Amino acid sequence: MFLRFKIFIKNQLNLKIKTIQSDNAKEFQVIDKFLMAAGFIHCYTCPHTHQQNGYIEGKHHYVVEIGLSLLMYVGFPLKYWI
Repeated sequence: MFLRFKIFIKNQLNLKIKTIQSDNAKEFQVIDKFLMAAGFIHCYTCPHTHQQNGYIEGKHHYVVEIGLSLLMYVGFPLKYWI
């Protein structure tokens, strides 16, 4: 899924992803070697710091809201949203 997202960002916005920040969850540890090999900087938030995790959660909610807004704008059927 990350590779799809990376291609989408490159094609639609003509930007490169340089840094990934995550909360050190196991789902991100699985792709850590790939990120390093591809030249990405993978930053982790400090454990038990809601200030940093709250920042990431806020960014995540923003991305989700923008994505849902785009789906609504193009008239994508609701059954495919989840």
